[in-house]
Amino acid sequence: MSVGTGNRTSVWDKVTEFIEKYYRFFLILEMGLVIFLCFYRLGVQYVISWDEARFGVNAYEMLKSGNFIMNTFRYEPDYWNLKPPLSMYGTALSFMIFGVGKFGLRAFSALSYVILCLVSALFIKKRFGCMASLAAVGFLCANNACFSFHMIRSGDADSLYVLFFTLSMICMLMIPERPRMLYGAGFFFACAFLTKSWHAGTIVGIGFFYLLLTGELKKMKLKRWGWFLLSFLAPIGIWALLRYTQDGTEFFREMIVYELLTSSQQAIENHAQELLFYINNYFLDTWREYSYLAALLICGAGAVLYRRQIVSKEHGRRSQAIGTALWFAIPLLFFTAAATKLVWYAYASLIPLLLAAGIFTGKAVSDRRLPGWARTAAFGAAAAVIGIYTWKNVETIRAVYPNDFHDFFQEADEAAPEYGERHIYLGADGEFGYGNWSQNTSFLAEIYGDHTCIDGGIEAFLEDEEPSVLVTNKDYYEMYREQLSDDTIVYQNDKYYYIAN
Repeated sequence: MSVGTGNRTSVWDKVTEFIEKYYRFFLILEMGLVIFLCFYRLGVQYVISWDEARFGVNAYEMLKSGNFIMNTFRYEPDYWNLKPPLSMYGTALSFMIFGVGKFGLRAFSALSYVILCLVSALFIKKRFGCMASLAAVGFLCANNACFSFHMIRSGDADSLYVLFFTLSMICMLMIPERPRMLYGAGFFFACAFLTKSWHAGTIVGIGFFYLLLTGELKKMKLKRWGWFLLSFLAPIGIWALLRYTQDGTEFFREMIVYELLTSSQQAIENHAQELLFYINNYFLDTWREYSYLAALLICGAGAVLYRRQIVSKEHGRRSQAIGTALWFAIPLLFFTAAATKLVWYAYASLIPLLLAAGIFTGKAVSDRRLPGWARTAAFGAAAAVIGIYTWKNVETIRAVYPNDFHDFFQEADEAAPEYGERHIYLGADGEFGYGNWSQNTSFLAEIYGDHTCIDGGIEAFLEDEEPSVLVTNKDYYEMYREQLSDDTIVYQNDKYYYIAN
């Protein structure tokens, strides 16, 4: 028996009213899903050298040394990680709250995304309604690439950076109704810069074109300019002054020459990619794994359906559409033009795409002027996308696995804690060859035993007259069994040995 359009429409009206009435309950359920996706099995996966292990060492050594201005790696000034320290502060705080380990390394990134989802939900509810708010959070749960690597569940700077990027954009979108939000946009830009350096420059481009195209630039008086400049120059200037007291201009010179000029003009560390790298990775080559092409199609359909409202100045719809479009497009264009390309560089562009998909979905489902079949189609399409790609996130999380060699560091420290705070040598083949500490093994040796990592392998261990320990595998132990006969095996399993001199 077919259901008439009018009857179907009234059903959706009742559904909309029900969701609006119990919005808080449904939002709590969705935020529970977000928390699950962010924290479930967070401490399982092995530590990745690029870049979470590096940030982890930086944060751990800040706690140990008490120097929260200059980041170090193996207690030497770090001129490889040329990011300001805000994400390192977050990781250090996470270590203090959750303990030093893999979970603590990543918890602050996971929490940053939880905050992003909640703030986005509340912002959208006020402007587009309850249905749009819940749909937007649903699409954020289907943010596959960001859940898979180098952001939400990783102990690097990207999750905190994208949070600050999003907060700056939300403040920017509120400027027409609340002009002082300009200062909030500037402050969160400073926070983004202090998290991920020059990557935050795209915020400047978005903000300039937004103010220009919406006419807000013409309203800028001298006093307003002064407070705006102070909102971001003060935080950055305070950090820059403090950093200058540590090593003069050395860090800033490396930031400009290597981090900005070199990486933008030539592909560093073999990260050269084709021109359409981000388009292919987000929308074409991986559409079966990632939700972004589906979200883009939903946004396209919504833009066509509501084109008149989008260009209308009523309720600030036009300025919001301009801001959201710039938020999506400019980071993509900027990092496409840069020579060095990595898939996570343009993650900030994915947030407005997913939020817009949720807004258009919520608007269509709640729109009394649309026939029932159209509202059903909008809901069905969004539910399918959210359901399929959120489940893919769950499968990805369930598939993460540890590394038995990495876990051995924790096992050895727990079995023989009295051998901590010693020189430690690596008698195994690592990312940089035999006997050389990689970023991830350096992190593990420091957090499990507070050791000082020294390169050189078993030969260097045998020559060290200071109290030292060696981590090696069965094959290398057999090769050096005779030379190691005077040393003590303090812990071992079927694959690895923990040896003290």
